[in-house]
Amino acid sequence: MGAFLAQTAHWRVMADLFLLSLFAGLYSVPMYALIQLRSVPTHRARIIAANNILNALFMIASSLIVGALLGAGFTIPQVFFVHRDGQCRGGDLYLSSRA
Repeated sequence: MGAFLAQTAHWRVMADLFLLSLFAGLYSVPMYALIQLRSVPTHRARIIAANNILNALFMIASSLIVGALLGAGFTIPQVFFVHRDGQCRGGDLYLSSRA
C-alpha cells in the first residue's frame, strides 16, 4: 500500500474510488430505507431479495455488454458514450410512457 500511495498519480484513483463509494451509498441506503418503509412487513424480505437478484442480474448483463463492446474493438471512452446514450434513450422512453 505504501508503494501505491508513494506515487501521486494514484491519489486521483483513490479519490475517485472514495467518491464513487460515497455517492453510491448516498443513493443505495435511502433506496433500501424507502423499500422497507413502503413494503408490507409480511413481504419485506421477498421484496428485498427480489431487488438484490435484479441488481445482480443487471451487473452481470452490464459486464457482458461491456465485454462484448471491448471485444468488438470499442475504446473505453466509446463504451462510456454507448452507456450514456443508452441511459438517455431509456429515460426518454420512460418519460414518454408516463405522459
